[in-house]
Amino acid sequence: MKICIITAMWKRPEVWNMFKRGVERLRNIDGLEVVVSVTGSEGNRSRALCREDWIIYTEHKNDPLGAKMNEAAIQAKQTEADYYLLMGSDDIIGNDLMNLYLKYINEGYEYLYLLDCYFYDTQRKCGLYWGGYRMSNNAGHPAGIGRMLSKNLMDKLEWKPWYDVKLSGRLDEAMNQKMAEIRPKARSIHCLSEGVFALDIKSKVNMTQFDLWDNTVTFNGKFLFNKLPEEEATRIYKGN
Repeated sequence: MKICIITAMWKRPEVWNMFKRGVERLRNIDGLEVVVSVTGSEGNRSRALCREDWIIYTEHKNDPLGAKMNEAAIQAKQTEADYYLLMGSDDIIGNDLMNLYLKYINEGYEYLYLLDCYFYDTQRKCGLYWGGYRMSNNAGHPAGIGRMLSKNLMDKLEWKPWYDVKLSGRLDEAMNQKMAEIRPKARSIHCLSEGVFALDIKSKVNMTQFDLWDNTVTFNGKFLFNKLPEEEATRIYKGN
């Protein structure tokens, strides 16, 4: 099974290095090949952080973000992967979640998405569990992190999961609209109840402030050591 992670990077080189370490861990799962397609916006500064042979890099201005993310998706087509995992460059996927993805892929699902996830604030060394959307207009909607799409589904989207227009923080909503039009064979994953781990790392530079969400529980950031290998957890906990 070959999976291509589609992402974009902007500033925060220390968080990008955490992301790469997480991908390197996934690449060690037996029977799985993982590559990355990333779009950067800082020229040689961001390109220099992507020298690994399993990363393909392209350059695009940071705004509009939808167009930047689509650039990474279009570039990802050349990897000829079986599935495409949409992530922020501040996201970490646990091996347990990846193995669950593979299970559902083998059951024939074209679209997998998360309903909840964990966060970590590198400034306050604070952990947070977010229980997912629950308002009348968005209950059960996918979280932004960790959407998995088949190659067939990417073909239907013409390799543009998002709209190219200026979207700011509305990328998730835009993609929901596209999925509603296509109606793929989909399955949701609830991290807490299914015992799997997906993490969004927050620092000084973020689109959304860490403490603005509802439906959350905060706890000591050392929870990372129960979710990830010790060396990886240590680096994230220390913020480097």
